[in-house]
Amino acid sequence: MVQRKANLSRRLGDTRSREELKRFIAALEENPSLPLRIGGNSDVLISELAAGFLNGVESQIDKSHVTHFKLAVGYLVDIYGDMTVDEFSPKKLKTCRLQMVKAGKLCRRMVNDYTGRIKRIFAWGVEEELVPPNVYDAIRVVKILPKGSPGTFDHPERQEVPDNVVAATLPFLAPVVAAMVQVQWLRVRHQEGKSARQKDTALDTLPASQLRRHGD
Repeated sequence: MVQRKANLSRRLGDTRSREELKRFIAALEENPSLPLRIGGNSDVLISELAAGFLNGVESQIDKSHVTHFKLAVGYLVDIYGDMTVDEFSPKKLKTCRLQMVKAGKLCRRMVNDYTGRIKRIFAWGVEEELVPPNVYDAIRVVKILPKGSPGTFDHPERQEVPDNVVAATLPFLAPVVAAMVQVQWLRVRHQEGKSARQKDTALDTLPASQLRRHGD
């Protein structure tokens, strides 16, 4: 590990791995065919893996997803950017997740989402033969944080907007926006009707004894 850090220092000039990531991404943007340094799986740094992933998917997914991936990568490379991919493990993934929790900026759902995005980066690395399959197989078993996990918080669930408020708002919206709201409103009502019909069907199949209990 000491030798690897020495090699990294010669390459980076004592800069942090986040700065290396930015430079590597910039180099990839100038030359998309730039190869990763892969003299064997153990030579690939986590910062290089992350940069290669971002460069590979940036043109294929929505910009908002790219932004979230970059934020997830930030937590990863801040701690383990100068580590080789074969050294990553479930405990190290949990350490990244703990840093997300301690930062206090992400709700529990987003912490789980960003942890999943890190897993996806390593899955991509396996597909590109940059990450040993056993590394991804190990980290994929890390479970999500359940509700009430220490240090986490959840946003309150969004409440449904009453129909009269929707109706009163429509005249003040641009025609295109008003049409979109109406379509969404119809879709919600259709889904509610479908759920109600499914419930009625389920009740029809219950034995008479259970139907009496439902009616009590």
